[in-house]
Amino acid sequence: MDAQILFTETQKFRQWWVHLLMLFSFGVCNAPMINLVGQYFEFGRLNIVLLIMEGIVFLFTSLFICFIRYQRLETQIKEDGIYVRYFPYQKQYIHLAWDEISKLYVRQYRPLSEYGGWGFNYGGYKKALTVSGKMGLQIEFTNGKKLLIGTQKPDELTELLNKMEK
Repeated sequence: MDAQILFTETQKFRQWWVHLLMLFSFGVCNAPMINLVGQYFEFGRLNIVLLIMEGIVFLFTSLFICFIRYQRLETQIKEDGIYVRYFPYQKQYIHLAWDEISKLYVRQYRPLSEYGGWGFNYGGYKKALTVSGKMGLQIEFTNGKKLLIGTQKPDELTELLNKMEK
């Protein structure tokens, strides 16, 4: 029988600047090739290799944009522990059992200076799964390692942790 879900959150990259960056990179990657194809049509010549190259560049930049767009961080707190996954990098949830955790609290963090930005960041004993914002669930394990899971619901999460302590 599955444990009861006490908290759930799904986050996606929704910042305006991420979309602007994706649009800019799409334009930068495809504009030179589109310009060359246009010049060939203007002179009445068509180079099939050039069209294939443009198709490949267009396909890869489109796939990259879709890949960024559909990334999501999913967090669940259940009676038997914390479940987290960063889709599509992790297909299955990672289960963090309560007996593996020594300390658990919500805190503000500095994404750039502490973890090098948002995303799937690993480095030694300090790891982070974040999408946006500056608030996260800090988990300290019994083996000394740490994991920060970003959250957009810090108040709800703090309230749940306080209830669980009692």
